Amino acid sequence: MMNRERLTEMLTPTAAKLRNLRLDDAYHRVSEALRNPRFLADLQTSIWEGLEAERPDEPEATRLDRVEKRGQRPRRYKAATVRPSDEGAWTAFSIWLDQSANIASGEAVDLLATDDGQRILRRGLALIGRHLANELLR
Repeated sequence: MMNRERLTEMLTPTAAKLRNLRLDDAYHRVSEALRNPRFLADLQTSIWEGLEAERPDEPEATRLDRVEKRGQRPRRYKAATVRPSDEGAWTAFSIWLDQSANIASGEAVDLLATDDGQRILRRGLALIGRHLANELLR
């Protein structure tokens, strides 16, 4: 339904904001990360869960049709709003993105290997999924 290029366009503004990068640098980083099958699967799952949370009573077929139609329109995507209470989750997500793009430092990756790191990363994935779902539905 959505190719990697569209996912890259959707995620780039948030990646740029999280790491204080220029959009073209963030685009390259996101593009590399999306080559990692696990990162891609995690992102797709989080978007789907975000869509389900936004429209819980909508039948799956209707949701898919809506996303497909809106995903075909050209648009500029917005960066996610990062609240101070969610900074840890966003940081964990950005480390996972960097790790998937093969540019994360060993210490940062080690943080994600802990149970707490995985819990915080799941929260970060939920946040990005909800944000991207909202972007798809607007």
